[in-house]
Amino acid sequence: MRIIKKRKGLNLVLLFSLCAVTLVALTFVLPVSNLVVFNEFWAAFWIGLTNIGGTVGVGITILIIAIVWSFTYQGTLKRLLKAFMLIVFLGAVIGATAFLNEHLIKEQLCVHRPSIELLQKEYGFNANEFYQQEGKELRRAYVQDYLKTEGIDIKNDQHQSISNLIKKVWIKEAGYSFPSGHTVTVFLMMSLLSYIFLKYFKRKHVWVVCLLFLWAVIMAYSRVVIGVHTPLDVTFGALWGSLIAGVVISTGFIEILFFEDKTHKKSKHKKRTD
Repeated sequence: MRIIKKRKGLNLVLLFSLCAVTLVALTFVLPVSNLVVFNEFWAAFWIGLTNIGGTVGVGITILIIAIVWSFTYQGTLKRLLKAFMLIVFLGAVIGATAFLNEHLIKEQLCVHRPSIELLQKEYGFNANEFYQQEGKELRRAYVQDYLKTEGIDIKNDQHQSISNLIKKVWIKEAGYSFPSGHTVTVFLMMSLLSYIFLKYFKRKHVWVVCLLFLWAVIMAYSRVVIGVHTPLDVTFGALWGSLIAGVVISTGFIEILFFEDKTHKKSKHKKRTD
């Protein structure tokens, strides 16, 4: 019975993930690429959203969720233990996935970022020479010096200049493009958290799971909107993150770490009643 319930929870999470990935795939047809690149105000708004899916943003999110989650248990020591376990669990899974994506997958596929491709296509930037720089710091210095020395003023059809905030993001995002690390991370995290939420609250507050995946979708869109990823990058990233979450959930580690004691108490109580 426990395995069946676990699979039911997993199936529901995968269903939400599939719907969310489909929404992300709409970036192929919707005119969202580079949407806010030439608007300073909206650039700041979307950059703020995308930063939530970065290392610092994800770390703070995990910490807050772990603290809230700990209050589902009674006793100070148990709360601290469960909060610590959730932080370690999510940190290990997300950290390992991010490391694998950034240092192995991206480095092997070597797909150029759309921002770098734009600079090369429209302004003669040498993308190959840029990516030949050893390390992200040298790459950042390379593109920063290029923008400064060449005095490039990138404009759109309405003669609006590119946002200075966007330029800073383009300088910072010095790695390869495919797949989107932010999207992989957020979809992985939201899928795991959704499963934990559904296991604890069943289907009483399923709208919370909807909000979690909506946040993941918005995060994916932000990467395309500010011009650092293509629709393919974020769609595959969303799918990849969801699949990894599915594998992790299938192992049963979540039940062992966070629900074993609750299940044990229920079975013990049932025996006493009998």
